[in-house]
Amino acid sequence: MNDIIDFEVFRPVLDRALKRSDRRKGGRPPFDPVMMFKILILQALNDRSDERAGFLIADRLNYRRFPGLGARLANRNTVWIFHEPLKKAGVMDVLFAAFEHQVTASDYHAARGQPEVSGLSALYRVPYL
Repeated sequence: MNDIIDFEVFRPVLDRALKRSDRRKGGRPPFDPVMMFKILILQALNDRSDERAGFLIADRLNYRRFPGLGARLANRNTVWIFHEPLKKAGVMDVLFAAFEHQVTASDYHAARGQPEVSGLSALYRVPYL
């Protein structure tokens, strides 16, 4: 999916919607917003709760590879803390509509409700008729 979708186009919307604290005071650095958005995409395509997404991130390599997670893993609270400000800002629909548009423009279709697979197999090419 990383090959057909330009995820960096979502960064400005994500950065505007997320209110980040002042990093000069210290604390743990936040996860990259584009990486966290990829987790939300996996969550939406596979119809998973925050808790189940957190478990799958810890348990399945394919749930770590697509978003680009390394040794530091996002858990259910991290996922919830990320998507709540997006809901409050009202940008979730805008982000997912832009994602759907990019998928469709590349002749793919996002299949929802697939078994626990990576986002790669949740996309399939639409045949030309």
